[in-house]
Amino acid sequence: MADDLFQLLEDAEQQVADEVSAVLREVADEFARDLADATELVAARFSVSRIARMFTDRMPRLVRRLLRVSEQAADHTAEATDSELPEEWHDLEGRYDDGRDLPPAMSEYVTVTEHLLRAVGDRLAEAAREELAAGVDAGESIDQLRARLRERFAREGSQLGPDREEGIARTEAGRAWNTATLGAARDATGQDRPLVKQWVTRGDTRVRHDHREVNGTIRLLDEQFTVGSSEMDAPHDPSAPASQVVNCRCVLRVHPEVRASFDSQVLSPEPLENARETAAAADGDHLSGAMVALMPRQEDAERLALEGGEAADELHCTMFFLGDDASKWTEEQRADFIQALTTAAGDLGGPLQGHATGAAHWNTDTDKPSWVWTVSD
Repeated sequence: MADDLFQLLEDAEQQVADEVSAVLREVADEFARDLADATELVAARFSVSRIARMFTDRMPRLVRRLLRVSEQAADHTAEATDSELPEEWHDLEGRYDDGRDLPPAMSEYVTVTEHLLRAVGDRLAEAAREELAAGVDAGESIDQLRARLRERFAREGSQLGPDREEGIARTEAGRAWNTATLGAARDATGQDRPLVKQWVTRGDTRVRHDHREVNGTIRLLDEQFTVGSSEMDAPHDPSAPASQVVNCRCVLRVHPEVRASFDSQVLSPEPLENARETAAAADGDHLSGAMVALMPRQEDAERLALEGGEAADELHCTMFFLGDDASKWTEEQRADFIQALTTAAGDLGGPLQGHATGAAHWNTDTDKPSWVWTVSD
């Protein structure tokens, strides 16, 4: 399912890239025509900063294309979770054109997007002014100034070329998709409406370190992910620094609570090599093995214990299963491991709070089936 989701996002990126390419080409052509007609580049008759207007005049086209991506993401969210969306989620592009109400998440998205795209125009204008000033300081003639600007702002140049196209397309398509996914999940209705969200990376060497660390993490819809030193609602959260957002290829998945437990196991950044052996910890076999576990407070254990299940004083949250034969550990190895773990956990400062995000039925084809809670921080 993750591969299908990434393919949808890649298709959306390509659609946005095509639109961005057309806009940049038109801006480059218009700027070149103005340069060709200009007899003075430093007089009031020609202002290089007009390139900002050339870009922002075409901004609504980009917003409309991004809203198409957003609606596709919202529809995918509703279909994947068998839920319904309010009427405001339909025809986002048309609503933008004629001023009808957008869903709150998308209304805010449009405001932020227009601001970000205007900033692109402002950077183009500033680059043009800097280039012109450099040419004037160098004593260049009108023809030399024209050639300098034409080269810098040609479709293949540094300002309007492929790097600009790719940066806008990937960043903005991803933000459109993930913003709509989260917004639609929050607005969805129905028995299987999404209740949790999950951050998923591409799983390759290009993934940022901070994003690799958060890969597979599950949060309730209104909770934030901790990504490096930033708190983010989803990939491409516009409140995060550019270092966490620009050219990000991560995607947000949403699930009903019960399904989240199964999906998160599949998408763990470090998949279990022997799922059956590890799962055996749930049926009591762990008593002969070694593991790292969190122990609940007595009142929590009594509340979580189920009739016919493990006794309250046996309940625990397994963090890591270390092997099925603890007898092979020497006393020195045990002491070293406990000391290392105690040191690593020394700054936690007290009890940890978690959320039961689902339930999983393990070892169903054995004589020791078991139900376990799936817990996330």
